[in-house]
Amino acid sequence: MTQSTDGLVQVIDAMKTQFASVFPGVTIGVYDPKSVDPIVVPAILIDLVAMPLESDNHDKMAIRAHWCLHCLLADNTPDLSIAIRTLALSVMENIKNDGVWLP
Repeated sequence: MTQSTDGLVQVIDAMKTQFASVFPGVTIGVYDPKSVDPIVVPAILIDLVAMPLESDNHDKMAIRAHWCLHCLLADNTPDLSIAIRTLALSVMENIKNDGVWLP
């Protein structure tokens, strides 16, 4: 039997794989607001912020997933405000140009 979270795990794994290949040297992980573990920066943390039900077609559910990608750099990064925006723009360009594809 397929678990209801299997598709979600596949999407997150696809994002991790894609970002790791495009942004070498950048930590790619899942955002956990309760974690107290240090994060190795630079980092991109994947966060699923909402999953509203779009429709219920008998035995199938359609949802719209709202994702947030947290881009992190060290406090001592030169021109931090520009560098963080540059990283975020690079991530957005990658998603816009390549999408995220499941294996």
